[in-house]
Amino acid sequence: MEFETTDPAEALKQIRVNREIFRALRRVVLERQRTTVYDINGDAYVVQGVGWETKGIGKFLHGVGASFDPSKVNLAPLTGEEKEYRVVKSDPWGQDRIL
Repeated sequence: MEFETTDPAEALKQIRVNREIFRALRRVVLERQRTTVYDINGDAYVVQGVGWETKGIGKFLHGVGASFDPSKVNLAPLTGEEKEYRVVKSDPWGQDRIL
């Protein structure tokens, strides 16, 4: 599944709306202008336009449950072009529902 936006809040909203398509989220890969969220089965949700340079990416990562250092999230990767984060927590049942 793919979505295009430059707003991390909108990207998080779309992931939550389409959450029933995915199983438990496992990792997030950030590139300069692209974010890919993978579930336990390896299915991917790609967000074009949002990456590690995007202001507000920390709230997006927090929203999907990724473990990261907020002070370093907008810095360039030390090696390569990607930054990878593991999803370590899930929201309590029903928290991701949009009413």
